[in-house]
Amino acid sequence: MLGPVNTAVDEFYARAGLVRHAGAMEFWEELALRCGDSVAGEVGELLKRRAFGRSVASDVDVFCLDLDRQRATVDAAAPHTHAWLDILAGIDDLNAAVDLGCGGGVATCFLAWANPHARIVGVDASPAAIATARDMATEMSLRNVEFVVADIDGFDAGREFDLVTSSAVWAETVDWVHAGRWWSALNELPRLLSPGAVHASLAATAARHLVDDGVYLSLERCRDLAGFGAWVGAQQNLGLNFDANISDMLTIDGVLTGPERLPLVATHRGTLPASAHDLVQWRLRVGDERLDEALMAEMVMVSGDSPWELVAGTMFEASEDDDDFSAALLLLKSGDAGKLYFATTRGVREVLASSPDGGAEQFRPLYRRMRDHLGKRQTVVSRRTATTDDLEVVVPRPIVSRGGGR
Repeated sequence: MLGPVNTAVDEFYARAGLVRHAGAMEFWEELALRCGDSVAGEVGELLKRRAFGRSVASDVDVFCLDLDRQRATVDAAAPHTHAWLDILAGIDDLNAAVDLGCGGGVATCFLAWANPHARIVGVDASPAAIATARDMATEMSLRNVEFVVADIDGFDAGREFDLVTSSAVWAETVDWVHAGRWWSALNELPRLLSPGAVHASLAATAARHLVDDGVYLSLERCRDLAGFGAWVGAQQNLGLNFDANISDMLTIDGVLTGPERLPLVATHRGTLPASAHDLVQWRLRVGDERLDEALMAEMVMVSGDSPWELVAGTMFEASEDDDDFSAALLLLKSGDAGKLYFATTRGVREVLASSPDGGAEQFRPLYRRMRDHLGKRQTVVSRRTATTDDLEVVVPRPIVSRGGGR
């Protein structure tokens, strides 16, 4: 279904009046000029909440209340938009598509504009966003698109489509995807891919509306491997299996957020379910070491021949920005090898020191300095001595190559 990417996106941006900004200062100045200081303040507060993973469905109204707001804020509210449309521009032979959680209809209108003979439907729970989407379609004289106000959970269009799309829907409405409350992505993957482990109404609605040979394309903010595995698992539980050949990592350069990489996930019924090992191998193949430090650290921890033993360790409970989380500092040995490992339930994984010989005792002074330094931080609420039970939870274990087990 995906063909060569064309150069239509910039033309669409120009026709739709969507603004791209060279930098943060330009964004805020133009937003205030177009929409007023009060709107700029409202957008600023919302973006602060979103940075800490606190998003709610009604946030879309702030950005999509009218066409002027949407045009001025799309670059910051949805920095993935241009890259996402680049992907959608490469779709050929499209007959019908439904865009779930369409917001103000930018991607929906693009699909309709780029595929004038296809029937396109956009769905969103926000009446204000749908009104803006309809205004955009009217201004662009698009006659092959319709918009529906409806919750994604339970939505039924009464027909099937050869393409279903969504972007920034699942991870914007499910808090735990942002929080990443796991010690080890490698330990979580097999569980997240097991039958019935993760339910997502978004995935269920996509599966319900897809023809047998159709494709579901999604671009969700699954920033770490476990969040990505949860999203793939939610779809595979419904028979939509991960296609490693179509899926990719998209590089997004947000005007306010800077560079990030988000997974473009393609699923359909024409392939076998992916195992945990499959997802790890795909992630390593398409990833960027500079932006995948947590995964690299976990892979280093599972690269030895023997399991790790606990020499010393401290578990911390902390609170920052109204967010409670845990951290672990562990001094470990395996034969003659030694490592000092740090991890948090916020997704940080770091090998602070490592040696193939000399054991762990050579790192004990560094362990003590790090323990005392962390213990003095104002964010730390309490601490305790780590146990072997903590070791089982915190330290990643190898994933076998078949069946997704350990």
